Amino acid sequence: MRSFRPSIWLTLAWFPSLIILLGLGTWQMERRAWKLDLIHDIDARMQEAPVPLPARIQDPSAWRFRSVSVSGRFLHEAEAHRVAQPRQGTNGYQVLTPLLRDNGTAVVVDRGWIPKNLKDPASRQAGQVQGEVTLTGIVRLKGEQTMFVPDNELDTNTWFFVDLEAMQARAGVPLQQVYLVQSSSDLTWPDAAAPSFSLRNSHLEYAFTWYSMAVIMTVIYVMMGLARGRERSSK
Repeated sequence: MRSFRPSIWLTLAWFPSLIILLGLGTWQMERRAWKLDLIHDIDARMQEAPVPLPARIQDPSAWRFRSVSVSGRFLHEAEAHRVAQPRQGTNGYQVLTPLLRDNGTAVVVDRGWIPKNLKDPASRQAGQVQGEVTLTGIVRLKGEQTMFVPDNELDTNTWFFVDLEAMQARAGVPLQQVYLVQSSSDLTWPDAAAPSFSLRNSHLEYAFTWYSMAVIMTVIYVMMGLARGRERSSK
């Protein structure tokens, strides 16, 4: 390799960049392992038999994605409509309704999907279930608004994220600091399809990108060093 003579400035630019790119690739691989463990944990929790939802939850994160059962009476007057993914080209909402429990507190239940033209509860009276009900659902944590999520439009009862504090003000009763996604229902509307949650896991692709950039940059570094060495040898 006598003809390999990279300049000092080229080496000073290549070596730190190589360390950074390899570090980013390794970090993505570690994130991938963490994400796979998280997905496995979520799947395991959702497959467990339902347990009664406690009246008070000290650590909401410990209950995330657990299957629970709960009884109470729907407060339909406090129903909220969260903008949902379209189904077969039809826009719609998720119906979120507080369920009042015997202890005087309530838990918000995502009862399922409705098409946009059925936003008015009067258009789906069969779904306004009265009296005591018992249901099962998956525990979710309250939503967080990000820079890409619009403000909730309380005047039109149109929601873009689950704001339990604002929903509590509308319901007029204390709400638990988690909400449930109902597992199933015999109703047509809202349509409570079995909950399924997927987490994006693109860390392998990101790691491949960083490692590929490290390889490409190293190949360029070697080629430039060889070219400089041949140029010096020919003088």
